Amino acid sequence: MIFIATLNNPTIDMLRKLGLTGMASAYQELETQIEARHLRAW
Repeated sequence: MIFIATLNNPTIDMLRKLGLTGMASAYQELETQIEARHLRAW
């Protein structure tokens, strides 16, 4: 059995609250891609 820990992300939570579920899903998927990690500005 594989467990995947999901952490609360305020950006994803806000996108979902605003009804932007597609953007929230894309943001979440982008976070899991190793190649995209260097794109973070912080």
